[in-house]
Amino acid sequence: MVDEKKTSKDGEDLRVFYLDDEECLPVEIDRIVTDLYTTSTTLQFKTQRVIPANKVDTKSYALVFGGKSTVKPRADPKNVFLYHEDFTNSTLRDWKRVWGEWTVKNRSLFGKTGRSWYGSGEVGLYLKEGKGWDDIEVELDLMETGTNTVFPGPLLRVQESGLQHTTAWWFEYKTDHKECTMRPLIDNNDGGWKCQLPHPLVKNKWFRFKYRLIGNRFSQWANGVSIQNVAVESTWMIPRGTIAFGRHTVEGGTGGCATYYDNLRVRLAVNSNPTVNLGDTCYIAHCNDFPDGDKYRPGDSCKQIHDANRHGRQKSSAKNGVYWLRTGVNGERSTPTFCDMENGGWTLIGKISGSAGNINQRWLVENVNTELLKSPNANSRQKLFACVDARRLAVKYASEIMLSSRDNPLGIGAKWIRWDLPTGRDYNTWWNHGIGSARVNTAETHQVTVKAWNGKTQVTENSSL
Repeated sequence: MVDEKKTSKDGEDLRVFYLDDEECLPVEIDRIVTDLYTTSTTLQFKTQRVIPANKVDTKSYALVFGGKSTVKPRADPKNVFLYHEDFTNSTLRDWKRVWGEWTVKNRSLFGKTGRSWYGSGEVGLYLKEGKGWDDIEVELDLMETGTNTVFPGPLLRVQESGLQHTTAWWFEYKTDHKECTMRPLIDNNDGGWKCQLPHPLVKNKWFRFKYRLIGNRFSQWANGVSIQNVAVESTWMIPRGTIAFGRHTVEGGTGGCATYYDNLRVRLAVNSNPTVNLGDTCYIAHCNDFPDGDKYRPGDSCKQIHDANRHGRQKSSAKNGVYWLRTGVNGERSTPTFCDMENGGWTLIGKISGSAGNINQRWLVENVNTELLKSPNANSRQKLFACVDARRLAVKYASEIMLSSRDNPLGIGAKWIRWDLPTGRDYNTWWNHGIGSARVNTAETHQVTVKAWNGKTQVTENSSL
Protein backbone atom coordinates (compact mmCIF):
# COMPACT_ATOMS: atom_id res chain seq x y z
CA MET A 1 0.00 0.00 0.00
CA VAL A 2 2.82 2.37 0.83
CA ASP A 3 5.08 1.43 -2.06
CA GLU A 4 2.27 2.11 -4.53
CA LYS A 5 2.12 5.71 -3.25
CA LYS A 6 -1.41 5.50 -2.01
CA THR A 7 -0.34 7.68 0.89
CA SER A 8 0.11 11.42 0.81
CA LYS A 9 3.43 13.18 0.21
CA ASP A 10 6.03 12.32 2.85
CA GLY A 11 3.63 9.82 4.40
CA GLU A 12 1.92 12.52 6.47
CA ASP A 13 -1.30 10.50 6.57
CA LEU A 14 0.37 7.35 7.90
CA ARG A 15 -0.65 6.88 11.52
CA VAL A 16 -0.39 4.07 14.06
CA PHE A 17 -3.09 3.41 16.64
CA TYR A 18 -2.99 1.25 19.75
CA LEU A 19 -6.08 -0.25 21.34
CA ASP A 20 -5.67 -0.59 25.11
CA ASP A 21 -7.97 -3.25 26.54
CA GLU A 22 -8.24 -1.34 29.81
CA GLU A 23 -8.85 2.08 28.26
CA CYS A 24 -11.07 0.64 25.49
CA LEU A 25 -10.06 3.53 23.26
CA PRO A 26 -7.76 3.61 20.22
CA VAL A 27 -4.89 5.97 20.95
CA GLU A 28 -2.49 7.35 18.34
CA ILE A 29 1.13 6.56 19.16
CA ASP A 30 4.38 7.91 17.71
CA ARG A 31 5.87 6.30 14.62
CA ILE A 32 8.91 6.80 12.39
CA VAL A 33 8.79 6.06 8.63
CA THR A 34 11.96 5.44 6.62
CA ASP A 35 12.64 4.65 2.94
CA LEU A 36 9.19 5.80 1.90
CA TYR A 37 7.94 4.61 -1.51
CA THR A 38 10.52 1.85 -1.81
CA THR A 39 10.32 -1.90 -1.33
CA SER A 40 12.19 -1.32 1.94
CA THR A 41 9.66 1.08 3.44
CA THR A 42 9.83 0.63 7.20
CA LEU A 43 7.48 1.95 9.86
CA GLN A 44 8.67 1.70 13.46
CA PHE A 45 6.82 2.25 16.73
CA LYS A 46 7.28 1.22 20.34
CA THR A 47 5.13 -1.63 21.63
CA GLN A 48 2.98 -0.34 24.47
CA ARG A 49 3.04 -3.55 26.49
CA VAL A 50 5.09 -6.74 26.55
CA ILE A 51 4.17 -9.39 24.00
CA PRO A 52 5.17 -12.77 25.48
CA ALA A 53 7.64 -14.98 23.61
CA ASN A 54 6.15 -17.10 20.86
CA LYS A 55 2.92 -15.08 20.97
CA VAL A 56 1.31 -12.90 18.30
CA ASP A 57 -0.71 -9.76 18.95
CA THR A 58 -3.07 -9.16 16.02
CA LYS A 59 -5.56 -6.84 17.73
CA SER A 60 -3.70 -4.04 19.50
CA TYR A 61 -2.05 -2.12 16.64
CA ALA A 62 -3.23 -0.79 13.31
CA LEU A 63 -1.66 1.25 10.52
CA VAL A 64 -4.15 3.81 9.25
CA PHE A 65 -3.61 5.91 6.13
CA GLY A 66 -5.59 8.11 3.81
CA GLY A 67 -7.74 11.15 4.41
CA LYS A 68 -6.83 14.70 5.24
CA SER A 69 -6.03 16.17 8.62
CA THR A 70 -4.66 19.47 9.81
CA VAL A 71 -2.91 17.67 12.67
CA LYS A 72 0.39 16.03 11.83
CA PRO A 73 0.91 12.41 12.86
CA ARG A 74 2.77 11.75 16.07
CA ALA A 75 6.42 11.21 15.15
CA ASP A 76 8.64 11.98 18.13
CA PRO A 77 11.59 9.54 17.88
CA LYS A 78 12.15 9.78 21.65
CA ASN A 79 8.81 7.96 22.04
CA VAL A 80 9.72 5.30 19.47
CA PHE A 81 13.26 4.19 20.29
CA LEU A 82 14.88 2.92 23.45
CA TYR A 83 17.17 5.94 23.06
CA HIS A 84 17.36 8.63 20.40
CA GLU A 85 19.81 11.52 20.05
CA ASP A 86 20.09 13.99 17.21
CA PHE A 87 22.33 16.35 19.23
CA THR A 88 20.11 19.38 18.91
CA ASN A 89 20.78 19.98 22.60
CA SER A 90 24.25 21.45 23.03
CA THR A 91 24.53 20.56 26.73
CA LEU A 92 25.20 16.81 26.24
CA ARG A 93 23.31 16.31 29.48
CA ASP A 94 22.85 12.56 28.87
CA TRP A 95 26.57 12.03 28.43
CA LYS A 96 29.68 11.84 30.66
CA ARG A 97 33.08 13.05 29.43
CA VAL A 98 36.19 11.03 30.32
CA TRP A 99 38.82 12.68 28.16
CA GLY A 100 39.23 14.50 24.84
CA GLU A 101 37.29 17.42 23.39
CA TRP A 102 33.55 16.82 23.00
CA THR A 103 31.14 19.48 21.79
CA VAL A 104 28.05 19.89 19.61
CA LYS A 105 28.83 21.51 16.27
CA ASN A 106 26.33 22.08 13.47
CA ARG A 107 23.77 19.95 15.36
CA SER A 108 26.15 16.97 15.46
CA LEU A 109 28.42 15.54 18.12
CA PHE A 110 32.06 16.43 17.48
CA GLY A 111 34.92 14.55 19.14
CA LYS A 112 38.58 15.47 18.91
CA THR A 113 40.86 12.78 20.30
CA GLY A 114 44.32 11.44 19.79
CA ARG A 115 46.37 9.49 22.30
CA SER A 116 45.37 9.68 25.94
CA TRP A 117 48.00 9.86 28.66
CA TYR A 118 47.87 6.08 28.84
CA GLY A 119 48.26 5.08 25.23
CA SER A 120 46.22 5.03 22.06
CA GLY A 121 43.10 6.16 23.87
CA GLU A 122 40.12 4.77 25.66
CA VAL A 123 36.50 5.86 26.24
CA GLY A 124 36.26 9.59 25.74
CA LEU A 125 32.49 10.13 26.13
CA TYR A 126 29.86 7.65 27.26
CA LEU A 127 26.08 7.59 27.59
CA LYS A 128 25.10 7.66 31.26
CA GLU A 129 22.00 5.52 30.76
CA GLY A 130 22.04 2.08 29.21
CA LYS A 131 24.51 0.30 31.47
CA GLY A 132 22.04 -2.58 31.70
CA TRP A 133 21.38 -2.89 27.95
CA ASP A 134 22.08 -6.36 26.58
CA ASP A 135 20.46 -7.28 23.26
CA ILE A 136 20.18 -4.04 21.33
CA GLU A 137 20.29 -2.65 17.82
CA VAL A 138 22.18 0.62 17.29
CA GLU A 139 22.27 2.97 14.29
CA LEU A 140 24.43 6.07 13.90
CA ASP A 141 26.01 8.38 11.34
CA LEU A 142 29.79 8.86 11.34
CA MET A 143 32.03 11.31 9.47
CA GLU A 144 35.79 11.61 9.98
CA THR A 145 37.47 14.96 9.23
CA GLY A 146 40.97 14.37 10.64
CA THR A 147 44.00 14.73 8.38
CA ASN A 148 45.96 11.61 9.31
CA THR A 149 45.09 7.97 8.87
CA VAL A 150 43.02 7.32 11.97
CA PHE A 151 40.60 4.72 13.34
CA PRO A 152 37.28 6.23 14.47
CA GLY A 153 34.32 4.19 15.64
CA PRO A 154 31.92 3.62 18.55
CA LEU A 155 32.23 1.40 21.60
CA LEU A 156 29.25 -0.77 22.53
CA ARG A 157 28.42 -2.79 25.62
CA VAL A 158 30.66 -0.52 27.66
CA GLN A 159 31.01 -1.86 31.20
CA GLU A 160 34.15 -0.06 32.35
CA SER A 161 35.00 3.40 31.02
CA GLY A 162 38.04 4.21 33.15
CA LEU A 163 41.34 4.89 31.40
CA GLN A 164 43.55 1.78 31.21
CA HIS A 165 40.55 -0.33 32.24
CA THR A 166 38.23 -0.09 29.23
CA THR A 167 35.86 -3.04 28.96
CA ALA A 168 33.72 -2.82 25.83
CA TRP A 169 33.29 -3.93 22.26
CA TRP A 170 35.01 -1.38 20.02
CA PHE A 171 34.26 -1.06 16.29
CA GLU A 172 37.06 0.74 14.40
CA TYR A 173 37.38 1.85 10.79
CA LYS A 174 40.57 2.85 8.99
CA THR A 175 40.13 6.10 7.09
CA ASP A 176 40.56 6.01 3.29
CA HIS A 177 40.53 2.20 3.43
CA LYS A 178 37.97 -0.62 3.55
CA GLU A 179 39.62 -2.24 6.55
CA CYS A 180 37.64 -2.48 9.78
CA THR A 181 37.92 -4.43 13.01
CA MET A 182 35.73 -5.29 15.99
CA ARG A 183 37.99 -5.34 19.05
CA PRO A 184 36.66 -6.76 22.34
CA LEU A 185 38.48 -5.03 25.20
CA ILE A 186 38.71 -6.53 28.68
CA ASP A 187 40.69 -4.10 30.86
CA ASN A 188 42.36 -2.92 27.63
CA ASN A 189 43.41 -6.45 26.65
CA ASP A 190 41.97 -7.05 23.22
CA GLY A 191 41.21 -9.59 20.53
CA GLY A 192 40.01 -8.86 17.04
CA TRP A 193 37.59 -9.82 14.26
CA LYS A 194 38.33 -8.35 10.83
CA CYS A 195 35.79 -7.01 8.35
CA GLN A 196 35.61 -5.07 5.07
CA LEU A 197 33.59 -1.96 4.25
CA PRO A 198 31.80 -1.87 0.89
CA HIS A 199 33.60 1.42 0.15
CA PRO A 200 36.64 3.13 1.70
CA LEU A 201 35.87 5.36 4.70
CA VAL A 202 36.50 8.60 2.86
CA LYS A 203 37.12 11.68 4.99
CA ASN A 204 34.48 14.42 5.15
CA LYS A 205 31.74 12.04 4.04
CA TRP A 206 28.91 10.66 6.16
CA PHE A 207 28.59 6.89 6.60
CA ARG A 208 25.60 5.14 8.20
CA PHE A 209 26.42 2.20 10.49
CA LYS A 210 24.12 -0.31 12.11
CA TYR A 211 24.98 -2.86 14.82
CA ARG A 212 22.99 -5.74 16.27
CA LEU A 213 24.18 -7.35 19.50
CA ILE A 214 22.36 -10.50 20.58
CA GLY A 215 24.05 -12.65 23.20
CA ASN A 216 27.62 -13.38 22.12
CA ARG A 217 26.88 -12.62 18.47
CA PHE A 218 27.35 -9.26 16.79
CA SER A 219 26.41 -8.14 13.30
CA GLN A 220 27.08 -4.86 11.56
CA TRP A 221 26.10 -3.04 8.38
CA ALA A 222 27.73 -0.09 6.58
CA ASN A 223 25.50 2.02 4.35
CA GLY A 224 22.96 -0.79 4.31
CA VAL A 225 25.45 -3.52 3.34
CA SER A 226 26.10 -6.42 5.74
CA ILE A 227 29.81 -6.57 6.58
CA GLN A 228 29.98 -8.84 9.62
CA ASN A 229 28.06 -11.57 11.48
CA VAL A 230 30.15 -13.55 13.95
CA ALA A 231 30.11 -14.86 17.50
CA VAL A 232 32.79 -13.95 20.03
CA GLU A 233 34.55 -16.49 22.20
CA SER A 234 33.62 -16.72 25.86
CA THR A 235 36.94 -15.04 26.73
CA TRP A 236 35.70 -11.82 25.13
CA MET A 237 32.04 -12.03 26.07
CA ILE A 238 30.63 -8.81 27.52
CA PRO A 239 26.94 -9.41 28.31
CA ARG A 240 25.69 -5.82 28.62
CA GLY A 241 26.68 -2.18 28.75
CA THR A 242 26.16 1.32 27.38
CA ILE A 243 27.44 3.27 24.35
CA ALA A 244 30.60 5.37 24.07
CA PHE A 245 32.93 7.17 21.65
CA GLY A 246 36.58 8.03 21.80
CA ARG A 247 39.07 5.17 21.60
CA HIS A 248 40.98 6.43 18.57
CA THR A 249 44.48 5.51 17.47
CA VAL A 250 46.75 7.34 15.05
CA GLU A 251 48.83 5.74 12.33
CA GLY A 252 52.00 7.64 11.54
CA GLY A 253 52.84 10.99 13.13
CA THR A 254 50.95 13.05 15.65
CA GLY A 255 47.38 14.18 15.69
CA GLY A 256 44.21 12.21 16.03
CA CYS A 257 40.57 11.85 15.12
CA ALA A 258 38.20 14.73 14.48
CA THR A 259 34.94 12.81 14.19
CA TYR A 260 31.30 13.80 13.84
CA TYR A 261 28.48 11.54 15.06
CA ASP A 262 24.76 12.05 14.54
CA ASN A 263 21.30 10.44 14.45
CA LEU A 264 21.96 7.88 17.15
CA ARG A 265 19.13 5.38 17.59
CA VAL A 266 18.91 2.44 19.98
CA ARG A 267 16.20 -0.20 20.03
CA LEU A 268 15.79 -3.58 21.68
CA ALA A 269 16.99 -6.31 19.34
CA VAL A 270 15.07 -9.42 18.30
CA ASN A 271 16.32 -12.44 16.41
CA SER A 272 14.09 -11.80 13.42
CA ASN A 273 11.85 -9.03 12.19
CA PRO A 274 8.12 -9.50 12.85
CA THR A 275 5.76 -10.45 10.07
CA VAL A 276 2.97 -8.06 9.14
CA ASN A 277 -0.59 -9.08 8.34
CA LEU A 278 -1.69 -7.20 5.21
CA GLY A 279 -5.29 -6.39 4.37
CA ASP A 280 -7.31 -3.87 2.43
CA THR A 281 -9.12 -2.58 5.50
CA CYS A 282 -8.52 -2.85 9.21
CA TYR A 283 -11.03 -1.72 11.79
CA ILE A 284 -10.23 -0.89 15.39
CA ALA A 285 -13.54 -0.70 17.22
CA HIS A 286 -14.08 1.03 20.54
CA CYS A 287 -14.90 -1.35 23.35
CA ASN A 288 -17.68 1.13 24.09
CA ASP A 289 -18.94 4.20 22.29
CA PHE A 290 -17.04 6.66 24.43
CA PRO A 291 -18.89 9.91 25.05
CA ASP A 292 -17.93 13.51 24.56
CA GLY A 293 -20.15 14.51 27.47
CA ASP A 294 -22.25 16.84 25.33
CA LYS A 295 -26.00 16.79 24.68
CA TYR A 296 -25.63 14.55 21.65
CA ARG A 297 -23.13 12.08 23.15
CA PRO A 298 -23.89 11.98 26.88
CA GLY A 299 -21.84 9.84 29.22
CA ASP A 300 -22.81 7.30 31.85
CA SER A 301 -20.71 9.00 34.53
CA CYS A 302 -18.13 11.73 34.96
CA LYS A 303 -15.55 9.04 35.71
CA GLN A 304 -16.18 7.46 32.32
CA ILE A 305 -15.61 10.78 30.52
CA HIS A 306 -12.56 11.47 32.70
CA ASP A 307 -10.95 8.14 31.79
CA ALA A 308 -11.84 8.44 28.10
CA ASN A 309 -9.78 11.62 27.96
CA ARG A 310 -6.64 10.08 29.40
CA HIS A 311 -5.48 8.92 25.94
CA GLY A 312 -2.93 6.55 27.45
CA ARG A 313 -1.63 9.17 29.87
CA GLN A 314 -1.76 8.99 33.65
CA LYS A 315 -3.56 12.35 33.90
CA SER A 316 -6.83 13.07 32.08
CA SER A 317 -7.17 16.16 29.90
CA ALA A 318 -10.82 16.60 30.98
CA LYS A 319 -11.46 19.81 32.96
CA ASN A 320 -13.94 20.62 35.71
CA GLY A 321 -17.26 21.77 34.30
CA VAL A 322 -20.72 20.80 33.16
CA TYR A 323 -21.18 17.57 31.20
CA TRP A 324 -24.27 15.75 29.94
CA LEU A 325 -25.01 12.34 31.51
CA ARG A 326 -27.65 9.70 30.96
CA THR A 327 -30.25 9.63 33.74
CA GLY A 328 -33.25 7.45 34.49
CA VAL A 329 -33.10 3.73 35.14
CA ASN A 330 -32.89 2.96 31.41
CA GLY A 331 -30.78 6.00 30.50
CA GLU A 332 -33.74 7.41 28.61
CA ARG A 333 -32.92 11.03 29.46
CA SER A 334 -29.76 13.13 29.40
CA THR A 335 -29.09 15.83 31.96
CA PRO A 336 -26.29 18.37 32.43
CA THR A 337 -24.53 18.30 35.78
CA PHE A 338 -21.19 19.33 37.28
CA CYS A 339 -18.19 16.98 36.99
CA ASP A 340 -15.15 17.31 39.25
CA MET A 341 -12.47 16.04 36.88
CA GLU A 342 -9.57 17.43 38.91
CA ASN A 343 -10.19 14.80 41.59
CA GLY A 344 -10.72 11.85 39.26
CA GLY A 345 -14.23 12.24 37.81
CA TRP A 346 -16.79 12.73 40.59
CA THR A 347 -20.41 13.25 39.47
CA LEU A 348 -22.59 15.82 41.26
CA ILE A 349 -25.90 13.97 41.68
CA GLY A 350 -27.58 16.24 44.22
CA LYS A 351 -27.26 19.11 46.69
CA ILE A 352 -29.33 20.47 49.57
CA SER A 353 -29.26 23.88 51.22
CA GLY A 354 -31.28 24.77 54.31
CA SER A 355 -34.58 23.11 55.11
CA ALA A 356 -35.85 21.72 51.84
CA GLY A 357 -38.91 19.96 53.28
CA ASN A 358 -39.88 16.33 52.69
CA ILE A 359 -37.85 15.16 49.68
CA ASN A 360 -37.85 11.41 50.38
CA GLN A 361 -40.01 10.46 47.40
CA ARG A 362 -37.94 12.49 44.92
CA TRP A 363 -34.36 12.58 46.28
CA LEU A 364 -31.98 10.98 43.73
CA VAL A 365 -34.82 9.12 41.96
CA GLU A 366 -36.08 12.06 39.89
CA ASN A 367 -34.55 14.95 37.99
CA VAL A 368 -35.34 17.98 40.15
CA ASN A 369 -34.07 21.57 39.70
CA THR A 370 -31.22 20.24 37.57
CA GLU A 371 -30.19 23.74 36.45
CA LEU A 372 -28.82 24.21 39.97
CA LEU A 373 -26.43 21.28 39.48
CA LYS A 374 -24.24 23.22 37.06
CA SER A 375 -22.27 24.40 40.10
CA PRO A 376 -21.39 22.35 43.21
CA ASN A 377 -21.79 25.36 45.52
CA ALA A 378 -24.99 25.87 47.55
CA ASN A 379 -26.07 29.15 49.14
CA SER A 380 -26.90 28.51 52.80
CA ARG A 381 -29.45 31.34 52.81
CA GLN A 382 -31.58 29.52 50.25
CA LYS A 383 -33.88 26.61 50.95
CA LEU A 384 -33.46 24.32 48.02
CA PHE A 385 -32.61 20.89 46.77
CA ALA A 386 -31.59 19.65 43.35
CA CYS A 387 -30.83 16.16 42.12
CA VAL A 388 -30.78 13.80 39.18
CA ASP A 389 -32.25 10.33 38.92
CA ALA A 390 -28.98 8.63 39.82
CA ARG A 391 -30.16 5.05 40.29
CA ARG A 392 -28.65 3.82 37.03
CA LEU A 393 -25.35 5.56 37.82
CA ALA A 394 -25.22 4.22 41.39
CA VAL A 395 -26.17 0.64 40.54
CA LYS A 396 -24.21 0.10 37.33
CA TYR A 397 -21.36 2.61 37.02
CA ALA A 398 -20.36 3.93 40.46
CA SER A 399 -18.06 2.43 43.06
CA GLU A 400 -18.01 5.16 45.75
CA ILE A 401 -20.29 7.82 47.16
CA MET A 402 -19.34 11.09 48.87
CA LEU A 403 -21.01 13.79 50.96
CA SER A 404 -19.19 17.10 50.72
CA SER A 405 -19.47 20.58 52.23
CA ARG A 406 -20.66 23.52 50.12
CA ASP A 407 -17.63 25.81 50.53
CA ASN A 408 -15.91 25.08 47.20
CA PRO A 409 -17.69 26.35 44.07
CA LEU A 410 -15.07 24.62 41.89
CA GLY A 411 -15.42 21.05 43.09
CA ILE A 412 -15.32 18.91 46.23
CA GLY A 413 -15.67 20.90 49.46
CA ALA A 414 -13.06 21.10 52.19
CA LYS A 415 -14.98 18.72 54.47
CA TRP A 416 -16.22 15.40 53.16
CA ILE A 417 -16.87 11.75 53.95
CA ARG A 418 -16.83 8.92 51.42
CA TRP A 419 -17.31 5.16 51.36
CA ASP A 420 -17.48 2.24 48.94
CA LEU A 421 -20.91 1.29 47.67
CA PRO A 422 -22.02 -2.17 48.83
CA THR A 423 -22.62 -5.12 46.55
CA GLY A 424 -26.06 -6.42 45.63
CA ARG A 425 -27.49 -3.09 44.45
CA ASP A 426 -30.75 -3.27 42.45
CA TYR A 427 -32.65 -0.70 40.40
CA ASN A 428 -36.02 -1.57 41.98
CA THR A 429 -34.94 -1.00 45.58
CA TRP A 430 -32.01 1.41 45.46
CA TRP A 431 -33.02 4.69 47.18
CA ASN A 432 -36.66 3.61 46.92
CA HIS A 433 -38.43 4.78 50.10
CA GLY A 434 -41.68 3.29 48.90
CA ILE A 435 -40.61 -0.26 49.72
CA GLY A 436 -41.30 0.43 53.42
CA SER A 437 -39.32 0.31 56.65
CA ALA A 438 -39.88 -3.42 57.18
CA ARG A 439 -38.04 -4.24 53.95
CA VAL A 440 -35.28 -1.85 54.89
CA ASN A 441 -34.84 -3.41 58.34
CA THR A 442 -34.50 -6.91 56.89
CA ALA A 443 -32.22 -5.98 54.00
CA GLU A 444 -28.75 -7.46 53.73
CA THR A 445 -26.04 -5.19 55.14
CA HIS A 446 -22.32 -4.91 54.43
CA GLN A 447 -19.45 -3.47 56.40
CA VAL A 448 -17.92 -0.42 54.76
CA THR A 449 -15.11 1.87 55.85
CA VAL A 450 -16.12 5.52 55.93
CA LYS A 451 -13.21 7.88 55.26
CA ALA A 452 -13.15 11.57 56.24
CA TRP A 453 -11.28 14.66 55.06
CA ASN A 454 -9.32 14.78 58.35
CA GLY A 455 -7.87 11.30 57.91
CA LYS A 456 -10.25 9.56 60.31
CA THR A 457 -12.00 6.32 59.35
CA GLN A 458 -14.89 4.35 60.80
CA VAL A 459 -16.30 0.93 59.97
CA THR A 460 -20.11 0.87 59.77
CA GLU A 461 -22.96 -1.15 58.31
CA ASN A 462 -24.42 -0.13 54.94
CA SER A 463 -27.58 -1.55 53.39
CA SER A 464 -27.70 -2.78 49.80
CA LEU A 465 -30.99 -0.87 49.31
